[in-house]
Amino acid sequence: LSLVGDQLTGEIPSEIGNLTNLEILQLQYNQLTGEIPSEIGNLTNLILLSLYTNQLTGEIPSWIGNLTNLTHLELLNNQLSGLIPDNLCDVDNVYLTENKLCPPYPDCLNEEDIGYQDTSNCEEQPLCDEGYVELWGECHTITFTTYLDLSEMGLSGEIPSEIGDLTN
Repeated sequence: LSLVGDQLTGEIPSEIGNLTNLEILQLQYNQLTGEIPSEIGNLTNLILLSLYTNQLTGEIPSWIGNLTNLTHLELLNNQLSGLIPDNLCDVDNVYLTENKLCPPYPDCLNEEDIGYQDTSNCEEQPLCDEGYVELWGECHTITFTTYLDLSEMGLSGEIPSEIGDLTN
């Protein structure tokens, strides 16, 4: 089903999930809004899902990675937000640039797959894992720090209050 560049508006109808034999769904270059309907998850024969250059919002549903025949997923240039589901790693060709997707990104996706993302609404991810304290861009363990020498490291600015978290 190819409805490319037809100036379609509104949401993708849930009834699209009734087209269970569909192998290709191309709805790019329209003005479609709303979230990706869960009923697309019924299209288990899909090889290509192309929804780019619309105004789709919400998160990328994790069920997309369960479409076992899907080899091409094109969601670029929308308003999709949140985290990228790890199971997108099972899709060979993923195009996500020009959305609002937040890090951390799955290791299986490269910079070209992810492209530019507007992360201004994302929560800043901590540099250090739990049980560690960040001081001047480095992680220090809380439980075992009995001595910390940061002399002549070229540090500047204020002493961070997190230094008080280095208790043992």
